[in-house]
Amino acid sequence: MLLISAFWGGSRRRQRFHRRILREFNRAQLLIQDRSAVEATFSARVRELLPVRSLLILHLVPELNLVLPGYSMGLVELPDRIEIDCRGRFIRWILVNEEHSLLRLSPDVVEHVEPAAQELLDLLRAHVCVPLITQGQPVGIVLLTLEDASHVPNAEDRRVLKVLAQQGALALENAKLYEEQELRLKRLHRTERLAAVGQLAAGAAHEIRNPLTSIRSTMQYLERAEEDGERREMIAELLEEVDRINDTVGQLLQLTREESFDAKALDPAELLETTLLLVETQAERQGVELRTSFPGPPPLVQGDPDALRKVFLNLLLNALQAMPDGGELALTVGVPTLRAADSAQWVEVAIADTGHGIEPEELEKIFDPFYTTKSDGTGLGLAISHRIVERHDGELEVDSEPGRGTTFVIRLPSAPWPES
Repeated sequence: MLLISAFWGGSRRRQRFHRRILREFNRAQLLIQDRSAVEATFSARVRELLPVRSLLILHLVPELNLVLPGYSMGLVELPDRIEIDCRGRFIRWILVNEEHSLLRLSPDVVEHVEPAAQELLDLLRAHVCVPLITQGQPVGIVLLTLEDASHVPNAEDRRVLKVLAQQGALALENAKLYEEQELRLKRLHRTERLAAVGQLAAGAAHEIRNPLTSIRSTMQYLERAEEDGERREMIAELLEEVDRINDTVGQLLQLTREESFDAKALDPAELLETTLLLVETQAERQGVELRTSFPGPPPLVQGDPDALRKVFLNLLLNALQAMPDGGELALTVGVPTLRAADSAQWVEVAIADTGHGIEPEELEKIFDPFYTTKSDGTGLGLAISHRIVERHDGELEVDSEPGRGTTFVIRLPSAPWPES
């Protein structure tokens, strides 16, 4: 009787433990919207349930046929890119089963999957594979390595693990949708702010240019009539300042002017290389090391070469100004690794420096006209660059960390190779 009582008491305690795990994760789903935080919370609940030594969450990106590593725990080595076919045998097996599998008890399955999947499973020494599926669509995979390879979770633990996986898949999908919505709203707000400021600036620009023309004409007349050399030199300097103001006004007008672009299919890597020639001397003088990564075959974009060259040059000069005492300037061109369903239709150009970086409170303002942290800057370069990229139906984003550097990312619609 004592043994039976102890058994049922232990069983009830385990049931209460299971209910607490599921209840806490459900509560977390209501409070957490960040994807990485969802993954961390999910992993913590799994580790409570099972004696886990290491854990890895893999994200499936079927539209790009990619598997990307996400949250991990207890792993020393982890590949940046996992070359597993989303339509291959390993993923198909997971979708057919739709339940966690004990890999130690399924050696025939492990031997049957493609070599890349076998290599990953061997690297992790994974014991349990948990699919994350919501509404019949794969979201990801969780690979678990247990403390004891011979441990087999009991039926109740496996049931709770299945429920956790279902809830985790739904939570991750909701977090992804929330991130995409936040990103869309952020871009919309930035575009509206740029448009409003640009229109105001353009209106002021027209009012400034008219008196500037009169001032310049008068100064030129005085310069011709003046015989004193020192005074002529002073007038010449004033004319230079008038021209500088006029150039600034011209840049303001670019924010709202609907310029006609000569759009055609072009190689952004080639365009970036030719633009890089214009700043190589300055980079060498500052001790900045240039690195390029243009994997082939190069993707093409639809754009105006002169307009895009202006964007590239502005971003390159900004990067060099952020590294007056040397550093590294890295340029990459390729297809984005993780985006929405239209990812394959985009080409990404990244310009990264190891300069002083940008403070978080400044990141939201750097594309605003007249906002600058430079003593001699106009604050129009990035605003105009953003406008040009926007006119190409593209995106210009920035990621920065003070003291570590800044990365500007330009995404442009891809273009097909011309028929030969």
